[in-house]
Amino acid sequence: MLMNFKEKAISLLHDPPHKAYVVTGSLKGQRLCDKFSGLKAHETEALCFAFEAIEGTPLHLDENELKRTFENVRDADHYASAVDRLGLSNLEPEDNKIVLKNIIDPRHFREISRRSIDLQEVMGIAKKLNEYLKMTKDEREAYHVLYTAYELLWIKNELPLTPADTRIPTHTVFDHLYATAMSYNIIFKDFDLYYIDVAGIQNFISKSRKLRDLWASSYLVSLYSWLLIKDFVREYGGDILIIPTARFNPFFYYTVLNEEIKNVNLREKLLDLICSVLYKDVNNCDLKINNYPRFSVIPGTISILLPHNVNIEERKTWEKIVDKVLESSSEIFQRYDIESILDELRRLAKKLPFFVRKNLIPNTKLRSIDENTSFGNIIDDLRKINRSVKVIKTITEIPRVTAPLQSSKNYDYCTMCGENPAILILPREDDNYWNNNQRNRVLVSPSEKLCPWCLTKRLFSIKAHTVIPKLFNSQEEGIQLDFISVGDLASATFKLEIAKNLDKLKDLDKIIQYQHTKSWRLYDELPKRDSWLLFEEATSTYFDDQQLRKSLQNRLKKAPHTYYSIIKGDGDGIGKILTGQLSEVLSISEGTTTEFYLKHALNVKNKQDIIGRLKERPTTFIITPSYLTTISQMLMRIAIRDAEIIYENYGIPVYVGGDDILALAPNEDIKSINPTIEIITKTRENYMGTPQSNHFDKYGLPLFPTTRSYAVYVMHYREPIYWPISQMNELLDKAKDSNWIEIKKQKDTLIVTDGDEESYIPLDLLENFETLKKFIDVKALSKSFIYDVINHEEFLRKKPETFTKFLLKRNSNGKISFNIPDVRREKDENNTPFLINLVKGYKILTR
Repeated sequence: MLMNFKEKAISLLHDPPHKAYVVTGSLKGQRLCDKFSGLKAHETEALCFAFEAIEGTPLHLDENELKRTFENVRDADHYASAVDRLGLSNLEPEDNKIVLKNIIDPRHFREISRRSIDLQEVMGIAKKLNEYLKMTKDEREAYHVLYTAYELLWIKNELPLTPADTRIPTHTVFDHLYATAMSYNIIFKDFDLYYIDVAGIQNFISKSRKLRDLWASSYLVSLYSWLLIKDFVREYGGDILIIPTARFNPFFYYTVLNEEIKNVNLREKLLDLICSVLYKDVNNCDLKINNYPRFSVIPGTISILLPHNVNIEERKTWEKIVDKVLESSSEIFQRYDIESILDELRRLAKKLPFFVRKNLIPNTKLRSIDENTSFGNIIDDLRKINRSVKVIKTITEIPRVTAPLQSSKNYDYCTMCGENPAILILPREDDNYWNNNQRNRVLVSPSEKLCPWCLTKRLFSIKAHTVIPKLFNSQEEGIQLDFISVGDLASATFKLEIAKNLDKLKDLDKIIQYQHTKSWRLYDELPKRDSWLLFEEATSTYFDDQQLRKSLQNRLKKAPHTYYSIIKGDGDGIGKILTGQLSEVLSISEGTTTEFYLKHALNVKNKQDIIGRLKERPTTFIITPSYLTTISQMLMRIAIRDAEIIYENYGIPVYVGGDDILALAPNEDIKSINPTIEIITKTRENYMGTPQSNHFDKYGLPLFPTTRSYAVYVMHYREPIYWPISQMNELLDKAKDSNWIEIKKQKDTLIVTDGDEESYIPLDLLENFETLKKFIDVKALSKSFIYDVINHEEFLRKKPETFTKFLLKRNSNGKISFNIPDVRREKDENNTPFLINLVKGYKILTR
């Protein structure tokens, strides 16, 4: 199906980016140009801006064509609009204030100054777009550039992000413009709405042995999900994506930069623009530093608009990944003397490890939205895929050949997943096979056995820098990632001490010159030298060599820490938010949820008449394309910053999806900060903002006015990683089941476990953990306090306030003031006081 990219471009430009200033009279008669007349003021401004942006480019339209095209796309504008959905188009705003309200909970808002915006700056954005578009060769390339650069240029130039309509100011003008471009596909191209669900990914990810396997498993899911729809996005535009969005999306930008942009100069300009907006620190911009998106941000479920009966090639997509992995790994097969398994590996690894489920809402239903149905109902229907059957795929076929060893029996099970027959069977450590110093035991281990899928994961973790660019037709190879071990992660502070004292340790064996790329924040903290003197991996040096470890401990007066944290966070109520079921999210006690929502969202005269007419309707009716584009861009922005926060605090992001995160981090203090607690605190703040920010970010864009729960599993570095990863969802369910009666808080809880004990901490009270830790660290409170609390649980349950004061006085000589609230979980059979949960959490997290 051919796409009219000129029309679609106008749908993206049909309102001026400064519309709120025009309709409130803030411009005082000023205009962008004098070319157009006889229209509403904001329509004239839109035409002026669009004409400047597209003149002389592949998207060029003369003045008459431009006006006709504006009229043509009005239906897409109305379809995307909340104003038209609510029947407000003929109503006047109550006042001329410019505010932006949170689309989920409009009680939260920010006021925007009505100071007249500088029209030269506005026109400067149009001119910059025109500069970029003139470097393109055809309409499709030009549209991709427009879609990529428009919003980013506005943000980079720090121009105010204002509401699309001052009568219901719950989303920005850009949210509405990008929603209109999305709606164009429904109204003018009859696209259907597809829901693609890659099932079985939790099992695929959890079956990991090394940290590199965990990263590779998660990334392969994101990569596979994106490649399923990449060519459609290229052909029709980023606006066909609903969830995840193409806005702020590094996978989309990487696709455009490598597969659509022909001009090298334009590519560099766009890359600089993307990095400057997406990342707090441009030095963290993976697209520039690594030449590929490093973090897994694409979920295994995708909502996308596509032509009817389109063919989604789930099997061929996986086969393409496998081919590129094996093609890039020829040197590894030679080095490890396993070339004999290559053909059999290719045949078996191409079996799809996932089951791809698809659901579809036909265009006729999408176009029939009226008072009785909405996008909220449609999204809810779309997500109703049968998930009652647990999907686990296995390779039942036994490999016809294995290497470097042949199995001594019919077949051997894979030591990573424990489910499939192994095709790689490695000798024991004392075998002569390992005398070849090219056979790095960091990449594969003695006695390890890997099935075709798990071997593909391992190879991908080594060759991702080659595989990913090839899959996106990039001419440049990326920067290779060096993966640390969980032993390195656990002993991060020990490694820092070694780095600080290298000159005193040169006489010790196994300290070698070893060049690392920037794949872990810890390496930023190491001494800047021509080549860094480092260990290879902690587990292959000081953990396994007792003599070396003793020598280091004696000289450094410090032992390596042996525990680390697995962190998983998940937004509370995100499914209800996406479908407009806001009653639970907003916790309304009086009136209907719709009545409450409209009371705070609307800024129109005769508001009570509107509320009276609509208050009995379910809140799902507020879900418009503009609502969905707003939520989707919020999730992507949060995901990018979450990854950066995890990295900044010495963690390893495994998956960041906006609402949820999975990461590994040290749990020993680095520079007086506990990375695990800092990651939880900062990512939670990134998700929902602070009380001072009123749930908006530094750009003035909304965040979630809801909460996010977390689970932390503290692990010894020698324990298998598979089990805790597989338990994280169950732990999160326990956290989300929490109801803290005294502080009237549901969910919003941190659960901490080491596999034996569990601790529950309401996240609003997490500062008590930091206070307790600080008092113990500075020795204002004896560590005996922890053991006293644990040994006197019964007394604390009966008289918490009295006994808490007694224990604090006993262990501090009365020198500290520490008010510990007595809050309890509603469903806790033991009726555990908060202090016991707090102390158990401290004990686990500081192991």
